[in-house]
Amino acid sequence: MKDYQVSALALLAALTPFAALAQTASTPAVEVQEVIVTGSHIARQDYSASTPVVTIGAAAVQKTGSVTLDTVLKEQPQFVASTGSTTNSSGNGGQANIQLRGLGRARTLVLMDGRRLPPANSDGSVDINAIPTSLIENVEIITGGASAVYGSDAIAGVVNIRMKHHFDGLEVSAQYGIAGHGDAEDYKIGVAGGGDFDSGRGSSVFSLEYSNRNPIYYADRSFTAGSQRDSVLPQGLVSFASGTPTQAALDAVFGKYGVAPGVVKAGNQFGFNANGSLFSTGLSVQNYKGSTDPTLFAIGPTAVLAEGRQYRYLQLPLETYSVFNRTSFDLDENNHLFGQFSYTNSVGATQLNPVPGPSNATTGVPLIPVTNPFIPADLKTLLASRANPTAPIALSKRFDVFGPRLQENHNDTFQVVIGANGKLPISDWTYDAYGSYGKNSILIERPVWQSHAALQTLLSAPDGGASICAGGFNPFGQQAVSAACGAFINKHLQSTAEIEQRVVEASAQGGLFDLPAGRVRFAAGADYREDYFNSQADPLIIAGDIIAGNGSSFVGSTNVKEGYLELLVPMLKDLPFAKDVSADLGYRYSDYSSVGGVKTYKADVNWQVVDAFTFRGGYERAIRAPSIGELDAPVVNGTTIIGLAGSIGSGDPCDVRGAYRTGANGAKVRALCLATGVPSSIIDTFTFAQQSVGNISGGNPNLHQETADTFSVGAVWRPRFAAPLFSNLSVSLDYYNIDLKDAVGSITAPLVLSRCFNASGVTNPNYDASNVFCGRVTRNSDGSINLVSQQSLNLGGYKTAGYDLQADWRFETSAIGLNDGGDLNINLLTNYLDNFLIKSLPGDPFLQFAGTIGNGQIDPVAIARPRWKSNLDASYSRGPMNLGVTWRYIGKMSNAANVGTPGTAAGVPAVSYVDLTGRYKLTEKVELWGVIANVADKHPPVYPAVGSTDLATYDAVGRRFILGVKARF
Repeated sequence: MKDYQVSALALLAALTPFAALAQTASTPAVEVQEVIVTGSHIARQDYSASTPVVTIGAAAVQKTGSVTLDTVLKEQPQFVASTGSTTNSSGNGGQANIQLRGLGRARTLVLMDGRRLPPANSDGSVDINAIPTSLIENVEIITGGASAVYGSDAIAGVVNIRMKHHFDGLEVSAQYGIAGHGDAEDYKIGVAGGGDFDSGRGSSVFSLEYSNRNPIYYADRSFTAGSQRDSVLPQGLVSFASGTPTQAALDAVFGKYGVAPGVVKAGNQFGFNANGSLFSTGLSVQNYKGSTDPTLFAIGPTAVLAEGRQYRYLQLPLETYSVFNRTSFDLDENNHLFGQFSYTNSVGATQLNPVPGPSNATTGVPLIPVTNPFIPADLKTLLASRANPTAPIALSKRFDVFGPRLQENHNDTFQVVIGANGKLPISDWTYDAYGSYGKNSILIERPVWQSHAALQTLLSAPDGGASICAGGFNPFGQQAVSAACGAFINKHLQSTAEIEQRVVEASAQGGLFDLPAGRVRFAAGADYREDYFNSQADPLIIAGDIIAGNGSSFVGSTNVKEGYLELLVPMLKDLPFAKDVSADLGYRYSDYSSVGGVKTYKADVNWQVVDAFTFRGGYERAIRAPSIGELDAPVVNGTTIIGLAGSIGSGDPCDVRGAYRTGANGAKVRALCLATGVPSSIIDTFTFAQQSVGNISGGNPNLHQETADTFSVGAVWRPRFAAPLFSNLSVSLDYYNIDLKDAVGSITAPLVLSRCFNASGVTNPNYDASNVFCGRVTRNSDGSINLVSQQSLNLGGYKTAGYDLQADWRFETSAIGLNDGGDLNINLLTNYLDNFLIKSLPGDPFLQFAGTIGNGQIDPVAIARPRWKSNLDASYSRGPMNLGVTWRYIGKMSNAANVGTPGTAAGVPAVSYVDLTGRYKLTEKVELWGVIANVADKHPPVYPAVGSTDLATYDAVGRRFILGVKARF
């Protein structure tokens, strides 16, 4: 944390509580006559909206027992899981993002009190973990396009987090949670307070929070232990793509160990036992003398596979400090000033398996000269038999000796908002004007990552590097490395990123004139927004010297000037079958520095047929301008997952064990493999057991805006029966349809490979190596995949449609014959996904992914799209006690690898979770509460995919116990 930030935090923490509590004289309660509904700038009396708005109250946030807000939201049926506590990728670092409808995290706009929060990433997405939870009043969610009201990014919808603006007194809260396995501990401590000052003219609220979440590892759960095994072994492997040893030499070496002649072939890969002898893997396993621990190795008849994920975090550690303050002051009865400050400091970490390779896209696989003194005798025999016995050899190895790849992200997020609001001297008009400045500063530390150049130096040295560091470096087998050689190879890396956002906005709203059905109301405004991004990767990463390192340095900015108008037009009033009919019309013009001028608009209708029944619906045109990262990010190297060879759509199609090579078109696939880089000497024995490959990704300055058309129609039923049992019942059913065109994205590596090798039968029917998809794949000299290009493009589009059902029912238990003075509350939220269609490129057909799991084309984390997703919450209250049960349901899904292909990969069954909650007021000021989450300790379903399950969608921690206390003074 920077010194000036520490000073500001200390000053605010010291002064705010005293300013808020200095005078507690309360003013008389004022009945709220009009409110602003999320999804509109127009204040209205009935707190109703023509588009569906789901509200999650503060009590519901507490019920989950989570120390972060993302967990609360991702369990709602309208959301698809995004980056969060189980996303152990180098780009995460403890952040959490949310997304509606599965359309990507950058297409959900996150607001606080109707105002934008500063982005945490170059794609414009917001880190939900940076939002303090102690003063949350509620969370309002509107799904579907809302760009006419809020501008760019509101393609899938809006999440508006409303904070408490008034608080009288002081509240202290604490909670502690632990998994039934005895791990995954987390806790949170919070202080919130506030009050009035200057005889009620001023009001201030504040909160201070600290939370800590401990990690758990893949090895700690049965469904992830042993979930990623591939052929990159810690013993080291050599293969002979060219200059292969003679069969006689192979027979001579392996004959010493009782292996029959001809069993081991040049197409095998060769590893090293502890005594220097060779073992074969890939086609057949012979003479393997290493560990058979099933948690570390899988030994089969054709391959030795090593577990690569035992070091990985299953739940990421996260430590967070946050402070929030909002102070308002009445200049007079018509004009009010306000200021808001929020600051969050978090440290999150990801931990990947020891570096595989060594290879990267820039420098390739390191070569070992035949003069290396550590080459074992068996290998020397094979090398000497080659046509060119002095040619160097290529090595692949997982460097367990250096330990896991740890990355720590230090995130500083703050925002200052200053503004004024009040009444204008025109009718009932009001105004609101504010300016905000937000900044995210990120320091990324990688303490022990390996230098390719340093490693190559040791491997190429005539003495094996002994003159450079003690003992030199022996890559053959699982050999210890001296501290001096470790210090020579390992580098401490530091990268930084800064994201800034400036917003100025002014608006007015009120009544214009009267019509027979009521008063026409309006809202109008203008705003200016500027985003700036500065990323500086460590120089060694930029130079391509870090094995499996990724990152980039670039600076970019965008700005937009906007004006908007919204009208609420009453059409009919107090007529038969037309109790109240109104239209909400909106228009916005935006001038972006990146894509120029664009228009968005909306037309919604609210038709109250009778008191108890209302129809609602409308049309929204929404846009999203490409983000700074999508426009300006340079091409960088990374890794991406393709899975293991097996069914169509998984693994390298050239692997002789997979369905591509063994199917009806196997001969055509073989020819295409030869044409795209698999050597002829091993084409009929080629295997590729790695589940991840290199990729390149980057921005594209020629991108243009995305456009979405959203249609919705629904009905709300509030019968208000006289019978007590049904006097408080509300039911709503809404249909939505979102059609997104020119979506900015990239084509994933599995999709590129399946398109190149004509899995669908139409993308490359001639099996032509010049096919556009084949051109995105490059191979190393041994035939292994080196790179898949995934640069940003305006792709075809996405279409999604479905139904949302919400039911709320409250009644006293006396209504069912139980005169115990209790109340029952039942809430149901259900989503049915009718369509989720993806078109990868213009001219491609749309493919149906509704009801599937595994497709990461839109977001590599958001891969689950169940047809059915539901939450049912029931609670019983009596006096100081409240007991509740929550049922969470995720429907069955088929495997996305089968879509558009004849694949038969297995999917997942439906999963249900049950949570129990309890709350008890010891006194009027002290409350205890507890949660037992995932009571049955349900494990995630395992299916044929890397990672064995979808950790973001399903509960990866298991049964959890949370206990909390809250005291108010």
